[in-house]
Amino acid sequence: MGAGKTAFSQGFIQSLLPSARVRSPTFSLIESYPLDSCSVHHLDLYRLQDAEELEYLGLRDLFWHNICLIEWASKGDGWLPNADLALTLTLSGENRQIVCVANTENGTRLLEQVRPLL
Repeated sequence: MGAGKTAFSQGFIQSLLPSARVRSPTFSLIESYPLDSCSVHHLDLYRLQDAEELEYLGLRDLFWHNICLIEWASKGDGWLPNADLALTLTLSGENRQIVCVANTENGTRLLEQVRPLL
């Protein structure tokens, strides 16, 4: 908690949609932002009691050809597809660290594209 997951997601979404009013999905579970070619879906699974709840919400279609930013993804283990990129944010005192791991070929390509920007 407090490592910057929501702030990262908000910054990411606003980099794609500068005029977007980005809200935290803590209580709504999901906030969606349409782009020209796809949508960005920001999910916060912290309040999820069981991963099976995701099936009842009909979220499976969100993961195809869209960008999904998922906070507390471990709460969806066994239901969520394998992430292309897994980001781990940690907080130590006043310092924050982000570690990004590519889990798929697509994730590796994405990581190679952003590496020069880091």
